[in-house]
Amino acid sequence: MKTKIKIFFLALLFLNLIPAFCLAADTYVPMEKIPGFEDPADFPTYLMNIYKFGLGAIGVSAMFMIMIGGYMYLTSAGNTAQTGKAKGVIFDAIAGLILALVSYVLLWTINPDLVKFKSITSGTTTGETGTTGTSEYAGYNAACPDPTSKVPIDFSESPTISASSTCKNLIPNDVNGVSKEILRTIAQLESSCGTDSNAENSSAECCGIMQLKPDTAGISCSELVSNNTASIEAAAKYIKDNASNHDDDPVKIFAGYNSGYGTSGSGSLAPSVDCPGSLKFQCCYDPQELDESIHYAWKGNGIYKGQ
Repeated sequence: MKTKIKIFFLALLFLNLIPAFCLAADTYVPMEKIPGFEDPADFPTYLMNIYKFGLGAIGVSAMFMIMIGGYMYLTSAGNTAQTGKAKGVIFDAIAGLILALVSYVLLWTINPDLVKFKSITSGTTTGETGTTGTSEYAGYNAACPDPTSKVPIDFSESPTISASSTCKNLIPNDVNGVSKEILRTIAQLESSCGTDSNAENSSAECCGIMQLKPDTAGISCSELVSNNTASIEAAAKYIKDNASNHDDDPVKIFAGYNSGYGTSGSGSLAPSVDCPGSLKFQCCYDPQELDESIHYAWKGNGIYKGQ
């Protein structure tokens, strides 16, 4: 039994150490979907899904074996050998479950990065301020000259960017309690106020000058494209409806508009683990998929200041 426990412990340790390795962030289309998980965008995410599924499977398997051991014990009818075998099954299951939990918690306590998959991004990009980062988004590189920093980003340092006169003419007044400066900034970021191809339909199935999904806006894509007023009003309503999450902070509004106003899990407005006291989009370290939101908020704050 000791040999089995050792083998099981080593297997669990290997399972928990897998996320410590860095993996190339190439686009990946899995042949098989992991039950309970959405299709991953890349191979590291796919492996993370396998990892999480494996931990869950360990828990389910342990409970199943405990039930089997309990049944064997109840039906042993005083047979000493059968009772001992039942106890062994129950003990092994409980020991395996404890090892799975302890190994994960131990690695997380030592360093949370040990239970995360990370992608390797090839090459570097020059940001708007001349600094070099590891993202394709210039705003992220400018906000995060040191992508390993765990100091919250100071968005007040974003350089002022001239606001588009087209946007000023298009949105002359506040809409539904949302300031015209906020709406102009978003329109300029999303579609250059209707002057580029994004004003029609993006690859993310967003439509119109404010680049909203029809489900979010509550109106059709064709109307979002053809009716700028309706698109702007829908954007204002979306921002207003999420006021409790962004507290009318322009930078939070911009980050949330880009990636959603989620305040838990992987949401941009969720608390950051790596940069205590800040939100996920305010942290350079391991931004995962929020480097675009950092870029968006950094550039957006610059446009906002330029009005």
